[in-house]
Amino acid sequence: MSLKFRNIGVFGLIIAIVITFVICGLWHEGSVTFLVWGLLNGLIMGWEILSAKIRKQIKSKSKPTIYNTLSWIITFHVIVMLWIVFRSSTLSDAQIMIHQIFYDMNWAYAVPFFDVRFLFIIILILGFAFYTIPVKLFPEITQRFINAPFIIKAIIFIIVAQLIIQFQSADVQPFLYGKF
Repeated sequence: MSLKFRNIGVFGLIIAIVITFVICGLWHEGSVTFLVWGLLNGLIMGWEILSAKIRKQIKSKSKPTIYNTLSWIITFHVIVMLWIVFRSSTLSDAQIMIHQIFYDMNWAYAVPFFDVRFLFIIILILGFAFYTIPVKLFPEITQRFINAPFIIKAIIFIIVAQLIIQFQSADVQPFLYGKF
């Protein structure tokens, strides 16, 4: 007799998702950090299922742009925090890094960072701004670019080429899954 999680209902679905993500952690290496990464991903997906009705109510009572932007920001940061666990050698290393992010942030380094990386920060902000452009505006933006004078297109091309050259890494980055 086989156990079918779908027969248990919502909690069966959540259990199946958690098991699937734990197996993903095992597949990656089976170390504790990968297992915890898989478990946390599964639990977050379970929370997503359990909180769907509440989030739908909140979404209906708020402006879609604000709700979608906040949802994107929260999702992004949760995933980034999980990547800390994924990429750490030990859970202790992950805990130290996350603790430093929230409690030991030394803002004295911010000013020199902004001084040295000003262009990078501007490009990062512009990248986030472009990312939030609604898909329905893409055809209009594309048409504006097509209709733009040649000099504007040339300037954009030069800027993009310069950014690619400037931000390329001299070191070849190993393929993340190459060791599996």
